[in-house]
Amino acid sequence: MGCTTSLPDQMNPSATLKLLEHQFDVLEKQKTLDIRGITLLIWKSRERPDLGELLINLMASRAYERDVFNGIEFYLPQLVHMLVHLEVNWPTAVLEHFALFVAQQSVHLALQVCWTLIGHMEDYQAETDDGERNPSANPVLYYRCATLLEKLEVAVVFGSPQCNEFEKLYRAGSITRAELMELENADRKFQAMRISADVEENAGFDMDGKLKYKRWKTRGMFHQDAWISRRFVICHRVLFCLRAGDNALKRSIPLQYCNIVIPNKNEYNEKFYFEIHEQERERKYLLVADSQAEMDKWIAALKKAINSPPSTPKMHVAGKANIDISSLTPAQIARYGFFRSEREFVRDLTDLCEELRFVDVKDRKAKLRQRLPEINIPGCVYLPLCASTDTWERVVKVVPDKSFAFSTRERCPCLMTFETTCDDPEYGLDTATYLYQTLGFDDSNTDLGEEDIVQLENAESLQSQRAAMRERFVHAARNSVTKLDLDLGDLRKELAEEGNAKGNCKSDGTNPMLSDLPHLWEDDTPEQNVAQETDTAEDGTKVQVASHDAARKHLKAEVLKVQAIEIFTKQKLPREEVKLINSESPQKSRGKFLVALGKYMSTPESAEDDAEKATDTPKLQNRRESIMSLGQLIAKSNDDLRQEVFIMQLIQFLHDIWADKGLALQCNPYRIMSTSQTCGLIEVVSDSNSIDGVKKDNDLKPMVEIFKQLFPETHQFEQAQKNYVESMAAYSLITYILGIKDRHNGNIMLNLKTGAITHIDFGFVLGMAPGKDKIKHTNFSMERAAFKLTPELVDVMGGKKSDNWKYFNKLLCDGLLEARRHADTLVTLAEIMGYKSKLPCFNQPGGGTTRVVRELKERLMVDLTDSMVVAKMNKLANKASTSRGSIIYEKFQRFSNGIAPVL
Repeated sequence: MGCTTSLPDQMNPSATLKLLEHQFDVLEKQKTLDIRGITLLIWKSRERPDLGELLINLMASRAYERDVFNGIEFYLPQLVHMLVHLEVNWPTAVLEHFALFVAQQSVHLALQVCWTLIGHMEDYQAETDDGERNPSANPVLYYRCATLLEKLEVAVVFGSPQCNEFEKLYRAGSITRAELMELENADRKFQAMRISADVEENAGFDMDGKLKYKRWKTRGMFHQDAWISRRFVICHRVLFCLRAGDNALKRSIPLQYCNIVIPNKNEYNEKFYFEIHEQERERKYLLVADSQAEMDKWIAALKKAINSPPSTPKMHVAGKANIDISSLTPAQIARYGFFRSEREFVRDLTDLCEELRFVDVKDRKAKLRQRLPEINIPGCVYLPLCASTDTWERVVKVVPDKSFAFSTRERCPCLMTFETTCDDPEYGLDTATYLYQTLGFDDSNTDLGEEDIVQLENAESLQSQRAAMRERFVHAARNSVTKLDLDLGDLRKELAEEGNAKGNCKSDGTNPMLSDLPHLWEDDTPEQNVAQETDTAEDGTKVQVASHDAARKHLKAEVLKVQAIEIFTKQKLPREEVKLINSESPQKSRGKFLVALGKYMSTPESAEDDAEKATDTPKLQNRRESIMSLGQLIAKSNDDLRQEVFIMQLIQFLHDIWADKGLALQCNPYRIMSTSQTCGLIEVVSDSNSIDGVKKDNDLKPMVEIFKQLFPETHQFEQAQKNYVESMAAYSLITYILGIKDRHNGNIMLNLKTGAITHIDFGFVLGMAPGKDKIKHTNFSMERAAFKLTPELVDVMGGKKSDNWKYFNKLLCDGLLEARRHADTLVTLAEIMGYKSKLPCFNQPGGGTTRVVRELKERLMVDLTDSMVVAKMNKLANKASTSRGSIIYEKFQRFSNGIAPVL
């Protein structure tokens, strides 16, 4: 896919420009758009915003292609990083427009952008969590993140209003599929530009005035503990505290997750006293107004900023950044409720981890299982450790007895288990499509009551049960905003009486989900003769599912809604596959998708496997039981996971380039998601235990003996040994290339079913290591070898004289040779994430990002010939297998942390 090349350091500006323009021409002509190349070229042409705008517009024009969108999601960390730090100096907000564009297409992606922006926003706040001045404070970037968050929510809530009408034109045969995609893209782009411009233009203050302020925690003995008059401003759902004299920013309070508290009494004997409590952090703000009337105004403005959805440009009133929720359509209420509920659900999980940090270690497990059932799980949330194109799975309930609390010195990660359902197991809609179809349309006239939903749930018809599930989802999303004292029943009645004139819904007695089924992806194209397709209703009636036939009026609207989705799904499949549909994500049916490269790795074997899966899919016996499954994740607090997110992205990239070349290097990338500066979620590595745990469970026997116990049959042992060698080679390369250290046996997992290993926990990477201190500039580390490979680990392969040792070395050489062919990508991704970065790996002494990039190139051996690379790699492997430093580190970890060694 080599559409971009590195730019020589000494190239003159004219030659650089020509090379960049040539690379753009190559990208533009590609049949399958290379998002990797576009991302790298945006960075390389950062001094040419006009070229950057062309690249971003090219990416947006193809976002309806499923593979392109997968690529956008994969390179999202770089795109958002440039959005925050790079575009602030550009003349046009093209990256901002793009973020708002794709947010309309996938609410799941919008959530990822939201959580990333929250982390950046916390980086640049005026104060740290403990009340100290933040040395990284940047009011400009903080305000930019706050503004972007508000715009993002506007894009989610109001979406693209004309897409429904375009779908009608397409299904009526008035426009072609290509014209439909072009019109929908144009509408989303217009809405993005409109939202971006209007939120900036009308960024009036919701409230502006003076309050007395007092610190809830004294900063130090030399700081006064007294009431100070400050100017306070509410803007973009943030309360800004400014010094009265020169308006210098002193602190800022994101209001979205705050509570207003009015104590009956206060120790300060202040009459008009109230407090703001942050839910995510143990911070509170003590405030006093001049009068009761002034206090009432502030509290009303604060509550509105906390609870109300943001305004749409059309509805914006000068001086009011938020609007009354009664002006929203039911679908807009549902989207707002879902977007809010999902963030609150994830925050509740990480908050519980933070709460357990302060519980005695021996009591954490019991406390976790006691507290988990108390977490609110509305019927519209999901586990967000997935891609937009992964199969939709909704959370049904928590499973406390399969949840566990881990204990470390500084935090309490928790493995949490949930019962989940995909709602539509026969069709396996992806996450983005399910949310778009379920939340995308207003239909207040056909809104079902509780009795109707229960009746559908108890029906034998799959269509009815599916309709009930979707209606439950929408009800849960809408009802999640009842805390705002809004009577949703009255609102729906009012909208129905008005003919639902607001928004994009027309009350003509038909269900828009039926004739106007939304299409997210280009390959989700129904047949053009859709008007002639028929299906059987519950009563046996033949109904023209895509026409405005009167027969549909005799069926419940929600059942019709589901029938439309069902027929739509059938139409996009070959005729012989209509009855038996694989529940995997759509992209998986074409072979393994290499997301970092934006293409499929199709093999005859994988095609046969997919066909076999399709033909062997059993008919559902008990649907309600069969659709339930268990979903797990690890929630963490008091830990910045953003560095691990970046390293896992690079691991996924290495995995994909090796798989693309057919190299037998087994690595197991798993998902990591940072939801703030100090919290996040991690995918569970299944069927595995740490080598530390495996050793302790087996009386510290040598690893080769443990393997023989786990895999007693000869063929089992040989296969496990092969998996072990291939995964050991992969992770040896990964830890070497990415400079990953702290490789004790608590950070290496062993799959007890296959024998493969997986590395976890990437706190020391790209030159960092325990013993290296960025403040004291110490450079001592026991882990001096290129990667961990003690004699005990070599023995599992069969020793250094075995064929497996030769195989291991060959895999190392082949893998490094392939990785260095993609050195430009690895280096450029590091350069992007290192630009004005707060990640520890880019803030080391001796050069920061410049040093990281230089050492990364050295490890990739970009200046050596292939034969020299092979010779050096073999030498590094031999040296690693006899490293005294590795043995010393194993003994040190046993002595200091009680971790079982492999010597």
